[in-house]
Parts: sequence; C-alpha cells; structure tokens
Amino acid sequence: MTVDRMTALLISGTDHCEVVDLPVPVPGENEVRLAITHCTLCRTDAKMLHVGQRDLVLPRVPGHEIVARHERTGSRFAVWPGAACGHCRSCLNGAENLCAKMRILGFHRDGGLAEFLCAKLENLLPVPEELSGTVASLAEPLGAGMNALDQLDLSEGNRLLVAGAGPVGLLLALAARQSGWRVTLSEVSQARIEQTRPFCETLQVPVLAPEALPDEFDAAINATSAPAALEQITSHLTNGGQFCLFSGLPTGTDGGALLNETHYRQLRLTGAYGCTRAQMRRALDLLTECPQEAGLLIGRCIGLEDAPEALRRIWNGMALKHTVCFE
Repeated sequence: MTVDRMTALLISGTDHCEVVDLPVPVPGENEVRLAITHCTLCRTDAKMLHVGQRDLVLPRVPGHEIVARHERTGSRFAVWPGAACGHCRSCLNGAENLCAKMRILGFHRDGGLAEFLCAKLENLLPVPEELSGTVASLAEPLGAGMNALDQLDLSEGNRLLVAGAGPVGLLLALAARQSGWRVTLSEVSQARIEQTRPFCETLQVPVLAPEALPDEFDAAINATSAPAALEQITSHLTNGGQFCLFSGLPTGTDGGALLNETHYRQLRLTGAYGCTRAQMRRALDLLTECPQEAGLLIGRCIGLEDAPEALRRIWNGMALKHTVCFE
C-alpha cells in the first residue's frame, strides 16, 4: 500500500508548534526514504521552539537524534544529520561537521519528528541488532561529545571537569570514563543532582555543587550555556590546563574574563561543534558496549502528540532525555 501523507511536528514560529498532516517526502538524488522509529529530543530542539536558533529555517519539522528503518529492507540506521559539500578544505580534512555549506536535518531540512524522512545513503550508520532504538538515538549527541573530547590532549588518569549535569554532560562523562579519564560533574541545581544520581552512581562519577569542587583539573568542558560556568571552570583549571567550549553561549555574552584567564594562566582554549560521521560511528560502538548505562538517560518514551509538552519541560530544565517512539 502506498502512503502519501504522514504525521509530523511542525514549528512555524516562536512558541508555536503543532502536530500536522504533511505529504510524505520524496527522495532526491542518492537519497532513500526511511520510516522513523525513534527520535530523541534535545535542548536545541527546545531552544528552536522557544527562542529560535542560528541555523533554523522556518517552518520546520525538528529532530536530529534519529533512528529509522529503510523503507524497503527494514534495516535500522542511525542518521548522521548533516549534508556536507564533500569538496571544501574542512570536508577534505575529515572535518565535514565544519563544512561552510552544511545543511542539517531538523534545522535547514525537515528532521525526525515525523513518520518519514529522506536521507543520503552515506549518512546511514547501521545499528547493531542487539541495540535498542531508544539507546541508539543517543548516537548523535554522544558523537558531538566525542568531538569535544577529541579536541583535548589528555591521557589516562587525567582529571576532567564537566560543567552541567544535563544529558549532554552525562554523555560526556560516559565517553570520558571509557577513555580512562577521572571525571567530575559540576551542577548548580540540587534537583538536577538528585535526578542524575542513579546514572552518576552507576558510572562512579561524582556530581558536585560548584562550591564543593576540588581544585586543579587538567581540562574542562562546558555542557551548559550559562555564562557563569566559564568563570567557575577556569577557576578550577590547573595552570596550562585545557578548556573546550562545547555549549554555545547567549549572544552578547562577555568573554573577557575567560580570555584574560587564558592569557595570564596560559590555558589552551578550543571549541567543538557537532560531530563527524566517524565520531558518530564510534558513539554507536560505545552505546553497544554500555547500553544499560546509556539507557538511564532516557526519562520517558512518548508519542508525537506529547512532544510539545516535553520540549517545554526540557527548556525549563525539568527533564532528562525524552524519546518520541513511532514503533
């Protein structure tokens, strides 16, 4: 039976989204149509709805943490959400996430909060049979975390501070622990500390309020966009330490204090944005090794009709990951 209409969540403006009926997308050159099985929500999706986002083109079906089945074969794939040119210096150097012509599912093109999606063949990453779709949908944010970790020059036993114990911070902790680094999470919200305690206890990763942090970390990553986290992070870095700016800061944020600390204490500052296909493949491998630990990050599996409320809760810092399940 041919299906020509589908249900999708559409953002049409600030604070305005609704479940709508749309035409099923038609594959373009070198594309296949996929039936979405799982799409996990993230804070960027919530940001798009409530305040917009630099790369967002409206109206838009959001969602970029995607697992889907090939329409004909039924094979499952995690979908790398980018569309890079393949010819620029970044692409040729293996950093396609930095392609100047990048177009991203859920940002520039319709994403995974719909029944169907079209994606490039080279963006389909096979999901191991034993890995649940819910956990596999974490491959994109975990891949982004691996990109941040790849920017740091650390050895086994080095001390890493991750500021922010939301889902991204917890995924960073998971990847860093697997690399043999000593990880500490910092979190200002006591409610969030309690919410994440089962995951942190399983990983044996301490999660502490900023005032309880020990000094002298070798490296730090901000997994929160709160500007105050920058001062907190640098104050706990050892001289010559490393800092990766992972979560973007609000427009107009004053970075003078961070730059002065970088200067006087000879810190090494880098950034990280998105992930490459290779990093997302590594993320799938790690999720296959640690499915139970990663599964602790999924707060709820919900229907598409529940997504607007879930995005509100995520924006207000009230929830871990929510996954929209179509199967």
